Amino acid sequence: MRYWIFSIPDDIDGLWDLCRSRSILAMHFHREDNSWRKNPPVAARQINYISEIETGDQVVAWLKKNRVCGIGTVTAPFFEDWSPTNGMDGNFGQRIAVDWHITCSIEFADNYHKKMSANDIDLVRGGIFAHDTIYEVDEGTYERALRVFR
Repeated sequence: MRYWIFSIPDDIDGLWDLCRSRSILAMHFHREDNSWRKNPPVAARQINYISEIETGDQVVAWLKKNRVCGIGTVTAPFFEDWSPTNGMDGNFGQRIAVDWHITCSIEFADNYHKKMSANDIDLVRGGIFAHDTIYEVDEGTYERALRVFR
């Protein structure tokens, strides 16, 4: 089992709500648009990382400003859904399925529970924290994320 942090952009209306309701995590590095062309090495790295996430791995959904908003277990590996009915009008089609153990709304994360700073995160692998979407982290980081909800 491996541990991952998946950064959710909170400036995309409805994305976290979609992830919670459909039991997924989603990202958008589509080869056909600027999300890929803007920084091909970063996009390729993120595609490689999401492809490595396996059923049974543990994930932490993390928002900007040091907010943890979900913790779950991966139930299905990487798949793509670029259909117009995917909940994001054909965007954010790169996904993994997640059984959410704990989630909260963005508003709750903002107002009611303690934050988890970048200093609390020990990367096993990944770019500079808060610049990429997916990071592999150690078990201690995962445990610290769980404590945010206690």
